[in-house]
Amino acid sequence: MNKKLLKSLFAVVLAMVGILAVSQSANAEVRGDVDGDGTVTAADITILYNYLLNDDTSSLVNGDQDGDGAITAGDVTVVYNILLGNVEPQPEPDVYILGQANGNNWGAATGVEMEYYEWEGVKEYSAFVEFAGENDGYSYFSFTKKLAENNNDWDAIADQRFGAETDGFLIIGEQFETPLPLTYENPQAFKIAAGKYILVVNLEAMTLTVTPTMPPIPANVYILGEVNGNNWDPSVGYEMPTEDGKIYTAEITTKESGYSYFGFTTRLAETADDWDGIAGYRFGAQGDGNFLVTEELLNTEIPLTKENYQALQMAPGTFNLSLDLENMKLTITGEFTPQEPPTSNGWYLIGTPNNWSSSDKSYPFVQDATNENVYSIHVDNVSGDFWFKIAAEGNYELADFWSGDFLSAATDGESALSGNLVAGNQGAFCIPANYNCTYLDITIDVENLTYTITSDGQAPIIDPTAEYDYVYIAGTADGWTGNGGKLASVKDANDYYGFINATGEFKIQKNQGSWATNWGGSNGTLVAGGANIQANGFVYVNANIGNMTYSVTPITSMGVIGDATPGGWETETALTYNAETGAWEGTVTFTTGEFKFRANGGWDINFGGALDNLTIGGSNLEVEAGTYNVVLTLICPGEYTATLTPAN
Repeated sequence: MNKKLLKSLFAVVLAMVGILAVSQSANAEVRGDVDGDGTVTAADITILYNYLLNDDTSSLVNGDQDGDGAITAGDVTVVYNILLGNVEPQPEPDVYILGQANGNNWGAATGVEMEYYEWEGVKEYSAFVEFAGENDGYSYFSFTKKLAENNNDWDAIADQRFGAETDGFLIIGEQFETPLPLTYENPQAFKIAAGKYILVVNLEAMTLTVTPTMPPIPANVYILGEVNGNNWDPSVGYEMPTEDGKIYTAEITTKESGYSYFGFTTRLAETADDWDGIAGYRFGAQGDGNFLVTEELLNTEIPLTKENYQALQMAPGTFNLSLDLENMKLTITGEFTPQEPPTSNGWYLIGTPNNWSSSDKSYPFVQDATNENVYSIHVDNVSGDFWFKIAAEGNYELADFWSGDFLSAATDGESALSGNLVAGNQGAFCIPANYNCTYLDITIDVENLTYTITSDGQAPIIDPTAEYDYVYIAGTADGWTGNGGKLASVKDANDYYGFINATGEFKIQKNQGSWATNWGGSNGTLVAGGANIQANGFVYVNANIGNMTYSVTPITSMGVIGDATPGGWETETALTYNAETGAWEGTVTFTTGEFKFRANGGWDINFGGALDNLTIGGSNLEVEAGTYNVVLTLICPGEYTATLTPAN
């Protein structure tokens, strides 16, 4: 239609309807109200006219009146007919609660009608609802804008239904009084504990807000797994008592040797093989593998989840558990039982070089001549990823080799070149291919359960002249703002390194201050949007976004070592961490010569090269004799620096 014809048409229409107006009560939206003022008048036609002729959208609120997805002269016709009384204004739709509300069961013709109201421009539906907890203390519900003629005719209301984005979405704790998303696309049921609530639906925002009017009936919580003498059995659990339905407590004892594994459920099965019967009731630690609870995690909050939950893994001991069911947090206090060093007439390496053969004794450790608790082995021809554990002599006499005594890593894939051993068949050590080792010398102390590994390789050195990509740290230390530090990777390598001062938990952000893309995780596995990573103190973080792994190494000491230092190359001179400046500091008297910085009393993490651009594993630093104030600042590759200022 050309503009001349449109002008003529609008002139006629405006002349006919100029004095007419249609309005409706404040509790319903007015069809034909183009400018959103609550009434339908000739002004609404004028606004459409200005849009169609001049693309003027300044007063246009709801132009598509015929619902065809476009604004055309047809919309003018709709408004014109409304003003002439030929079309009734369209009221707000009805909304009903489907499911187990107010004593109802699921039926397409049965629902609790919600009351519509409008307040200060906000249009919402509300209902006071009681849920009886028909399903082991929980009820399920969703919504529809239309009821069918009979309870079995679900097809009649298929396009009118809406609900949760995921099936069995549990409304609990912090989700109360918080807008929850609704969807028409494959709508699912919400799940809620027995109790009385006010439900509020906003169809414009597509949200549901639930407010308890009385405390929900407390759910039962059971510990599943290997605690207090139990084993894994869906029909057997250790019940955790509660006084308020929010905090559940229990004292547990784990197995006397090895690790114990456990999780949680709000329902027990009828039989020992009915795991499917409690699948929707279980929850546990966040992550993609068993969550190892170390001594550092005692007295801290461990996040729990119902999605992709994992078992918690604990060494022997007696502990008190406090579970915050509302916020899905677990706090564990207590003490680990000191490990008894295993005894054996000999120890053997088993792993990559002998293909994990339980009959191959080709790689024995040799007992030290001066200390009967120390054993060592030299392995040549190392290439690729080198995996291993340490097996006791007696294992080779057992029908079930893997039920015998082992010395293992606490976490599978442990790559540190020194640390603690775990008595039991747990994780395997792995010296990665990128350490570029050709041989390994492994020494173990079976009394103190420690190990050291020396070789001709080391963790990869990052090129100090490289261009870098960055990711950022957000956590409890910086109030989750993204200002908790940064990690750097050689451009496009996706392997990030850096040091941070952690105070409990952190996550990694792709863009500083933005949560659009972030990573968390547990037990060395990164997960997009995953759980908060646990860490305390000054730590060295490696996050490989390519293979979705990470490591956190606590830095317990830092010092200078070398022929220019007071202790030579044998004993380092300690520096002190300054939490306010984030630097390691000290006053050191040097002689003319060479030195390096190193962490944790070992060579896994050491710095050299140039003071204004230190690198891990870099060359020895040179210094002239004198007493200096030493300041070592460690942020990320490209930003490792040190200053030596003559002391007064």
